[in-house]
Amino acid sequence: MKATNVPRPGIQSIRISPVPLVVTREEDLDITVDVATTGVDSLTGLLVHEESSHPVKFAKGSATREQQSWQAVHTIQRARPGPWRLEVTADARLVEEVELVIEQAGVKAVTRIEEFRVQSRREEDELIQTVTGRLVIEQAGGLVGYPGQLVSVFYHDADGYVWEDIARTTTSGEDVPGHFTLQTDVGRPGEFQAEFWTTDKAMAARSRLRAIAFACTPTIDTGINPYNAAPEPARRNGNLNHTGRLYLTATGTDLPSKKVDAQFFYGGRWRTAHPVLGADSTNTDGDGTFGFTTRVIDQGVIGAGRPRGLRWRSRYHGNCLYRPRYSEEDFVRIR
Repeated sequence: MKATNVPRPGIQSIRISPVPLVVTREEDLDITVDVATTGVDSLTGLLVHEESSHPVKFAKGSATREQQSWQAVHTIQRARPGPWRLEVTADARLVEEVELVIEQAGVKAVTRIEEFRVQSRREEDELIQTVTGRLVIEQAGGLVGYPGQLVSVFYHDADGYVWEDIARTTTSGEDVPGHFTLQTDVGRPGEFQAEFWTTDKAMAARSRLRAIAFACTPTIDTGINPYNAAPEPARRNGNLNHTGRLYLTATGTDLPSKKVDAQFFYGGRWRTAHPVLGADSTNTDGDGTFGFTTRVIDQGVIGAGRPRGLRWRSRYHGNCLYRPRYSEEDFVRIR
């Protein structure tokens, strides 16, 4: 069986800085847009707000064998507070959209993600990261913990440019208000960052970057084939079933008892979908096969809009023996 870690041509990641985007009045605002693509020769952008639009020009950056980086440094002249949309078009036909909000200074409370740390440990052949931090909000008496809020953790491989939303959690309301902790099982060196999306009361926040390095290097190639997300078309409020098989590419041998998850591409990022309550385990069976269920539109995505379809893929993170692997993408129409 043939397995590939190379995604189909298209946009793999869109990242906008700074966070938050704030103006004190209708004034110029500088933004930076970083994009990662695969198999793309040209890239254009368009910022849209109400009835106005602003072209965004991208320049090619560094590249790996599989990924190309692009960057646009753009000044929005007389930027108006409110919701905006960035449309990024690859090779004049592949379009991805990202929602962004320009805030009016003084209207919403300022938030920050502090004490952000990532600690990695090895348990037998598995690699586990513990991610911790604290979301605080500015009030009259100063910065205080902000409980009950959704925080996303992002990661990018040290050898690439694609940022993935790998985990989400809710900040605590007990002991240390605003604190959060979660575990991931990323099998490659890279950088982590946490992000809080804007709400009606509070601005967005993004943590500092935290890099991790591992003391082991996997050497055995893996593959996921076949992979299928069904039904298709799927209902927006329904479930999506993910099935496939994880194996060793050199011998075709099944790879049992390994965790596989599913990701969908929305808002410029690959996002990890959470299995629905009571769904089958994401661990592979004795014959390397897996089957589990997620929502078509994952409840953890804020402002999910009404996409006509989503790109899905399955992912094995890898460990100290086995290299990580993505499946080929499966586009699922939504009705």
